[in-house]
Amino acid sequence: RLSAAFLPPSPLDKRVRQLSAPMADTDPTDDGLNPMAKIVNKRLRLVKKKMQKIDALSTKSADALNPEQAALLASKPVLQQLLDELSGIVAAFEQEEAAEAAREKKEAKERRRAAGKDKSIDAAKDAKDGREDAAPAAKQAEQSV
Repeated sequence: RLSAAFLPPSPLDKRVRQLSAPMADTDPTDDGLNPMAKIVNKRLRLVKKKMQKIDALSTKSADALNPEQAALLASKPVLQQLLDELSGIVAAFEQEEAAEAAREKKEAKERRRAAGKDKSIDAAKDAKDGREDAAPAAKQAEQSV
């Protein structure tokens, strides 16, 4: 009886190792995306690659195709539908990310505005208290209010 260490790995073992290995993000367009968007983008790239293969196969005659190629060519309508759906999902992710960026920008602007008002109020209080160094700040605060 041979131990498992001496047996060649099965195709399933190889696939498990491939899937469990840490994947390097080679697509620079995925930077900053949430994990779900990355998964959808990866699937979209895979479907686009299959569609390119189908386009290349469509130029060949039906007699020159092997059964796998014929099956791939027959799956074109389904893949086209999947491509359209994934493209819509990516567009929705991009729209949501743009909306989130706009919300963050608006909140940052409101925080800066609130911080500026606080400074002007503090400067006006200091001027009322008689601090000489606060006089220029108080004038600026009155002009901004």
